Amino acid sequence: MADDTLKVLRRATVHEAGVLLEPFVERMKAARPVDADPSVLRHGFRGVEGWSGAWICAGGRFRQLSLPPPLEPAATLFIDGDVEVDTWLEHQGLTFIRGNLTVRTLLTSGFLCVAGDVRTERFVGVDEPEGTWCLGHAAVGELVCLWNHCVSGTSPWKAQGEGHEPMRIAELLATWGVTVDSRLGTPDWDDLVDSDIAPVSLPNLRVALRDWAARPGS
Repeated sequence: MADDTLKVLRRATVHEAGVLLEPFVERMKAARPVDADPSVLRHGFRGVEGWSGAWICAGGRFRQLSLPPPLEPAATLFIDGDVEVDTWLEHQGLTFIRGNLTVRTLLTSGFLCVAGDVRTERFVGVDEPEGTWCLGHAAVGELVCLWNHCVSGTSPWKAQGEGHEPMRIAELLATWGVTVDSRLGTPDWDDLVDSDIAPVSLPNLRVALRDWAARPGS
């Protein structure tokens, strides 16, 4: 039976995190220059109590999934094996998957790197210039990038429908039931995901994606 929670195996030492990180960084640099700070990737984010550290988690199959897990929301995550999500994955933070990622809808506003293939029907990337990396092959049904989110990899991302410019974003999101006035430019992230903010009248994108992912045969 599919779970909804990632299984945390243990905390990684700084040295171990560096060893796990090295093959990712080498393959990323082979594709294009990487602007991310390796010390941050090894240590996680720095808060008032110091660095958040890195954790090793187990892959598996999930009904739906949010990353990072509540245990340490600011930590760097290394996930062993494949991650398969039947419906919906929402991602923030720093995550490295040491396998393939298969998910129906993916919403990310963090730095996500997948060692294997990425397969998703709907992808939305927000903010985070380093964005989403696929070091295998990326097969995407529909792709929307907002606020400079970048998709990169060792081979080109292939999508049946893509939205990068305001007009195309508006057209694509309209087919998802999300109305955008393209004359206002690229939609503000808060307008899309927070129903209480309405400089632009938009349905909640997060809810729209979740509802669509939960419907069989959409």
